[in-house]
Amino acid sequence: METIHIYHMNDWHSHFENWPRVYRYYQAAKANHQTQGETVYLIDGGDFCDRQHPLTEASDGQANIEFLNDLPVDLVTIGNNEGIGNLKPHLNQLYQQANFPVILNNIVDIDTASLPNYIQASHIIRTESGARILFLAATAPYQVSYKVIGWQPLDPIACISQELARHQAAEDYDFIFLISHLGLDVDRELAQYFPEIRVIFGGHTHHVLPLGEWQGETLLTGAGKYGHYLGHLSFQIEQNPDDDTYQISELKDQLIASHDMESQPGDQALINRWYNQGNSTLNQQTVGYIASSLAASEHQVSDLQYFTLEAIKWATGADIAVLNSGLFLNSLGQGRVSRYDLHQALPHPMRVMTVELSGKELLVIYQEFLSLQDQLINQEIKGMGFRGNIFGQLAFDQAFNPDEIQINQNYCLASVDHLVYLPYFKKLKELDYQLASPKFLRQLVADYVQFINKE
Repeated sequence: METIHIYHMNDWHSHFENWPRVYRYYQAAKANHQTQGETVYLIDGGDFCDRQHPLTEASDGQANIEFLNDLPVDLVTIGNNEGIGNLKPHLNQLYQQANFPVILNNIVDIDTASLPNYIQASHIIRTESGARILFLAATAPYQVSYKVIGWQPLDPIACISQELARHQAAEDYDFIFLISHLGLDVDRELAQYFPEIRVIFGGHTHHVLPLGEWQGETLLTGAGKYGHYLGHLSFQIEQNPDDDTYQISELKDQLIASHDMESQPGDQALINRWYNQGNSTLNQQTVGYIASSLAASEHQVSDLQYFTLEAIKWATGADIAVLNSGLFLNSLGQGRVSRYDLHQALPHPMRVMTVELSGKELLVIYQEFLSLQDQLINQEIKGMGFRGNIFGQLAFDQAFNPDEIQINQNYCLASVDHLVYLPYFKKLKELDYQLASPKFLRQLVADYVQFINKE
């Protein structure tokens, strides 16, 4: 009989403040299990990277890969922060130095209709006793966001079915585990649809399942977010001497809270060093120069907000632009503007969208915005690409005048894609939108600064 431990992480989002404690805990636990002759693996379920951390932004995620190599991790999948949080060239470089397999089979290259060469559709781990565990993986298929970068997201269920059929024909596995970056509700559906999957390692929705959750014969896991927990799955594998098949028993999961793990005096200095290293690198990279300072305010309309509205009109060719003040977290000083300055002001992994609409539709949306203003100005916002605190105040560009809108004329409206992910703007969500560029909002602002410097 073989005892196996699979430690699992998900949705760290570059929250390295918990890394020293989790790193030490895992190293000690792994050594202890191995001393007892037990098998240990570690997997990551995606969104380990997040460009809100300056070290991730400055290194294009390479620092994150170094952390995973250092553990070392045995297997990872890609979350939306890796998949759509990077331009295509950056994602294609992200795992080049990885010492671990990357698995995923529901995102393909638009140009080739196939997986890139650094991603496997699945992976089989053969344990010490000879049992073969087939690992599959799927990630949330954000259609519009992936396509603008150059990827084609596919239906997870269809892809899992196809990959399962391939392995069933080959008869090359004993058990099936799935690494899912799809969210808890989808994981529950998958457990019903694929009862042969014994474990679904969950993520994406940041759910916390202290002892896992059973759906039929499938155990679901979820280790929250930001390294608040490390998951620990354990089970026994025994070989049947009559037919050489294997059986799993005592399958269970638990979460270990990182705040209960040992801290050391040097931890904070290390955490600060990572942060400062990223900021220093970004600060060395000059974007351009501005003639006067641009103040920012999360609670009210600001100069930086109006400047950014002009930037996205310029970048998209839109007639009108609208943004919320909660996006703007730091001011820009007069003179030199660096990547550090823009990252501090606009850390959000958001892209700019455009909507083609009639004047009549534009005025309806304008009235919808006005009706929500009091509700949203202090509304706390979490997730969906937002890295600030509150929604703040909506403002249109300074040239916009609702009294001059012609109801039968067509207009192009620009904003951030974040608005359509929120539950508030129903009229806006009814319209078709297009992402104007694979670049983030701060990158378009950088382009605009460079443009005005050339004038």
